[in-house]
Amino acid sequence: MSWTVLTTKQSTVLWRVILYLDGKTKRDNDPFRNSEWGPEAAEAMCDQVRDFPIVSGGTTPLTMGYLIDWTPKELISKVMLEEKVFETWHDCRTVLIGDACHKFNPAGGLGATNAMHDAVVLANLINALPDHPIASDIENAFQAYKDERISWAKDAYNSSKSFRDMTATSYKAKIIRLGARMMPSWAERKLLISSENRPQCNFLPLVTNTGSSPPAAQLSLFAKRPQPDEVSKDGNDSAAAI
Repeated sequence: MSWTVLTTKQSTVLWRVILYLDGKTKRDNDPFRNSEWGPEAAEAMCDQVRDFPIVSGGTTPLTMGYLIDWTPKELISKVMLEEKVFETWHDCRTVLIGDACHKFNPAGGLGATNAMHDAVVLANLINALPDHPIASDIENAFQAYKDERISWAKDAYNSSKSFRDMTATSYKAKIIRLGARMMPSWAERKLLISSENRPQCNFLPLVTNTGSSPPAAQLSLFAKRPQPDEVSKDGNDSAAAI
């Protein structure tokens, strides 16, 4: 279980608690039971973390219980989340992005980041479609989008699982946290490989790379709309080549 407390520019406090479910706790928190979606379930979960300490910035030690009591009950809710990378990302003229095709632990911010990366890659490939695309053109573009993004999504999923393991209360988790605190800088840089995935839109001015490491290869960046003289055998515009 992990908990997070944040402050905002509006002088408000945001907090959340994440309970990572194993086989037993998943049965205890069955999402198909209506009782798990009501205020009683949220209150029961809050009771488990009342004594958890938080950083208050003052001299008085505070716990999560203070924030829970200060928060209007109607603003506290319990939701069920899952982590998974789906195999099906598109079908015919329908395509999925973000949580619709890959779901991650919300604590790491990987869901929003990968959803935006999905949108950039997909926009590049849609922009490169011919003026009058046929079904195969669209399906090929969607498949190219999945091929480019799915490996990054799986890496993010594995990273999310590692974060979940690190926040547990087992001896294994304590050893992982100890190793993370003692990790040398070169190892930290190696773990930040996901930062190399910095996709850009090929129909907008490109941002100059000024980082210490070059961005990862992005095939969709070179997707181009077929020229008028590039016509397929059946008389239709040819599909965009990557």
